Parts: sequence; C-alpha cells; structure tokens
Amino acid sequence: MVRRALLKGLLSACAYSSVGASMGIWSQGVFAQKSYSNVTNETATRFVVGTSLIADILSDLLPEAKILTLSQGSSCPMHGDMKSQDAFAASEADMILIHDFQTNIPAIHGILTAASHPGLRLEILKVGGNWMTPPVQKAASQMIAQSLAKAFPAITAIVNANLAQRLTKIDALTLELETQLSPMRGCPVIASERQADFLVWAGFKVEATYMTAQDLSPMALIQLIRLGRDKGIVAIIDNQQSGANLGGALASELKIPHVTLSNFPVPNTHESTFYSLLQANVVRLSAATSKVLSHP
Repeated sequence: MVRRALLKGLLSACAYSSVGASMGIWSQGVFAQKSYSNVTNETATRFVVGTSLIADILSDLLPEAKILTLSQGSSCPMHGDMKSQDAFAASEADMILIHDFQTNIPAIHGILTAASHPGLRLEILKVGGNWMTPPVQKAASQMIAQSLAKAFPAITAIVNANLAQRLTKIDALTLELETQLSPMRGCPVIASERQADFLVWAGFKVEATYMTAQDLSPMALIQLIRLGRDKGIVAIIDNQQSGANLGGALASELKIPHVTLSNFPVPNTHESTFYSLLQANVVRLSAATSKVLSHP
C-alpha cells in the first residue's frame, strides 16, 4: 500500500519554476564593443531567441552573432516573466526566432508586441519532437539555416558551410553514443512525458509517462507504482525543467534508480551545448541502469 505521506507529498509538489530567465541586454554591452569579421553591414548581427536550444544552433551557424536568450536552460520555457531589458533588446533585434509552442506564452507575446519594427524578421520554428534527439536536432538546425539564408542572403555561404559541419558533428556523436546506449536497449522505464521521445530514440521501452504531480490523481499514482512493480521497471526518468519531485518519490517507493535528464543546454556550464548535454544525458542513463543490469 502506498504511504499517505508519499501521496500527500507528490500531489502537493510544484513541477514548474516561475523564475524569470533574462540574460541581460546583448551580453552586457558587447553589442557596441565587439568587432565582427565575417558579418557585413548587410547581414544580421542581433538576435533574440526563445530558448538555449535555438541559441546553441544559431551560435554554431553564425558564430559572430549577438544573441539574447529569453528562456535559459535551467528553467521551463513555458514560464517566466518579461523583463523590460528583454523588450528593449528585442526592439533593436534584426531577427527573433522562437519555438511554435512559445507563441501563446503571455510574456513572449508581450515581447513580440514591444519589439515590432519594420526591419524585424520573426521566425516561428515548427519542428516536432524532442530537440535533444539527433534526428530532430538536425532538422531544427536545417530549418534555422534556411531561415537565416532566406532573411539575410549575404550570409548564405557562411551559414551553409557551418551547417554542414554541425550535421557531420551530430552524426559522429550519434555513432559514438550508440555503443554506450546498446546495453540499455529494451530496458523498461517510467518517464516524464517531456523525456519520452528522447528515451524511445535511445532504445528504452517507455511503459508509462506522467506530466506533473499536479496532473495525477491518487489512483493514477497508485497505478504507476503497480505498473512499476509488474513490469520490472528499471528506472524513473524525470525532466529537469518540469521538476523532479514526482519521479524521485516514485523511484524511492519502487526502490529503483531515479534519473533527471535535461532538454535544454545551460550556458556557462559543462552542459552548455547540444553535444555536451546529449553526452551528459547518456552518461546519467548509463550510470543508473548499469546498477540494475549488473544486479538482476
């Protein structure tokens, strides 16, 4: 029987952070101070982007660009308040790139309204699936490259060359990680819905998913625990940006490993790029499942 304290703790947990995630205006003044050798007067230099996923791709495709990221990797991109400096920076941007799911966020809508000016290019990126999976990451990189080339023809050659390098690097990393993922293929897990696509790509068998503790009824929670025991679930996989309270409590109840993965790079950390974050996510999965696989 599930302990009452467990139910109470899970059902009262808050899964999302409401902390604002502004980066400041053009990286604290570099906008007016830095020289850009391969960006001409006819090309874009100032970008506002919705998340660190977009920023990571853009910085690879156009390294000299100045980028303001509205939602940093440590916070949920569906939440956060609009900062006055964000609106000011957006009003001077050459281009704004956001995910399609961000268009209905009040804070983002406010920034788009405040930023509107005749020279502004707005690109809403509609790329389905989890951007941390290599196939989707490649598709997103190609879409952003196409958007840049269409909006600013003068940088097409630079962007296409950098895109080719990025795609090659993604393919090489994918091959490298396949060896690490091989022992985990077919392992049954229960996971956050936000990580399900990534886990399927990695070869796991996702037996059930959940959103947040707030979305679960006591009966649904009990059913997850029963399923965990019946299916021999080897780990509970949480999503960092959604919070880890629910997954941690489930793992504790089932006495199995609890893993927290991230869907967004975090600037100024060892997981600041798609590549480093993908590697870190695989290492976390390997470390947790190896304990179970070595002690059946």
